Amino acid sequence: MDAAGSRLPNTESPRTGSGSSAALASEEMPNELAIWPEMEHGDEGPTVDPRVRRDVLLGIIALAASVQLLYFARSALFPIVLAFVLNLVIKPVTRRVSKLGLSNTVSAVVVFTILGILTVSFAGAVWGPANRWIATAPETIKQVRTKLAPLSRPFARLNQASQQVTDLTSLPSEQQKQPQAVQVQQPSIAGALLNTTGGMMATLSTTLVLLFFLMAAGDRFLEKLVGVMPTLTDKKMCVQISRQVEQRVSQYLLAITAINIGLGVAVGFGLALLGMPNPVLWGCLVAVLNYVPFAGALIGSAVVFVVALVSLDSLGAALMAPAIYGVLNMIESNFITPGLLGKTTELNPVMIMLSLVMWGAVWGLGGALLAVPLLLIAKIVCDELEPLKRIGVFLAA
Repeated sequence: MDAAGSRLPNTESPRTGSGSSAALASEEMPNELAIWPEMEHGDEGPTVDPRVRRDVLLGIIALAASVQLLYFARSALFPIVLAFVLNLVIKPVTRRVSKLGLSNTVSAVVVFTILGILTVSFAGAVWGPANRWIATAPETIKQVRTKLAPLSRPFARLNQASQQVTDLTSLPSEQQKQPQAVQVQQPSIAGALLNTTGGMMATLSTTLVLLFFLMAAGDRFLEKLVGVMPTLTDKKMCVQISRQVEQRVSQYLLAITAINIGLGVAVGFGLALLGMPNPVLWGCLVAVLNYVPFAGALIGSAVVFVVALVSLDSLGAALMAPAIYGVLNMIESNFITPGLLGKTTELNPVMIMLSLVMWGAVWGLGGALLAVPLLLIAKIVCDELEPLKRIGVFLAA
């Protein structure tokens, strides 16, 4: 028995070796179930937990419902959001004025009066030239068509040749049964402006009234919000997030405003050197449009080119106007803005474009103006809240 037993193969050591190698492999290779706890591995591969599917579906439904609510309630929600964003910018100034011994209401009146005087002065400087250009818009369009006629001749010839080919290939019976053309009369520019004036005035009035009350309230809403927080940690986090949003948004918008004013002055000076009329008007337009990323520069270049085409003698001189605008805008966006704002407020360009498209589709031009500030507020909140920090990483540049 002993000899037979000694002749038997040793089966213990291989088993022990295989067990140690398996343990070593399990230590070196990551466990997929540990990395993705919501994934279940079946016979056909990994499957998603039904609870994850339900949460994703509910998130998509909630997002779609929110977009629909923002769109259909835009006349009420847009002035409210605009007033809150403007209050974030003005609140540091109001707080400094209140440190002089004035109440929040008196400080709000002082700041509101100064802002009103500046706004009226700005509107008075550009209203006269803008009104004249709007009144002569039909004649301006005719002049643009006349000056662009040499460039459009090849396309006109191509159109004519295409029409001739269509006439040759069509049957005589089809030529006799041509449908009668119906001409739809478009509303005039003055009529369109009058139709939108009422809504703009209502939005402006609501925004200004709500902004004044927010400025006069001071930190009253923040104190109430801190009061309803259950724990001391939540109270501190609420105050910290509020201060961070206020500080960074106000710094961002004030810096962007200073940059836009500088760009408008530079573009207006360049257009004045070319001999274009009303350079102050076009400089102000450039400063306002620069709040809208990407699309603002394209719209501004198109407007400047049309005005230069009507005002200047040659096509080459007219092309110099958008060239000056484009070069100055490139310097501003690539060197001046990153240098002044730094890395803390840099946003992902893809997310900026998506925010611009979404808010522009929901709230029009006003939404496009608020797209970047709202995206910046979302990034600040995500950076301060631990569960949302991963989203903040995607929003950052």
